[in-house]
Amino acid sequence: MPMRTTDLDILEKNIRALADRCQEQDIPLRLHTKTHKIPEIAKMQLEAGAIGIVSQKVGEAEALVAAGIKDILIPYNIIGKQKVDRLAALCNQATMTVFVDCRKAWSRTKRQLACWSSAIRAAIVAVSRRPKQQPISAHSSTAFQGYRSR
Repeated sequence: MPMRTTDLDILEKNIRALADRCQEQDIPLRLHTKTHKIPEIAKMQLEAGAIGIVSQKVGEAEALVAAGIKDILIPYNIIGKQKVDRLAALCNQATMTVFVDCRKAWSRTKRQLACWSSAIRAAIVAVSRRPKQQPISAHSSTAFQGYRSR
């Protein structure tokens, strides 16, 4: 049966080298878990100096929060009541930041969060992938940060 193996010495050396390089350049390091999806490795990255972790999906974020990770960025719109409800529950356990690419997506998410007493940070990126929706200027992003429903 195939099995993945990891040389822990090399893993730790690489994590430390990246963290050190970012610190030398005064660059905040936030690593994506897409390549490993292992909470223990995410913890190693945080211990080395990362400011938080990036997770692609709400389910991945749930696993990371359950393992004790307390600062997670999800870099895409959260659409749908079930996903927003799951996100809101995570907001009560960790600092969650979500990127949204248009006001319409943020308004929808904000309305769905209204029934929760959760804090969420939203960063509005100035890119719209959908041609019918007007892009949001970078200046409007701060207006949505620190949103707290109710």
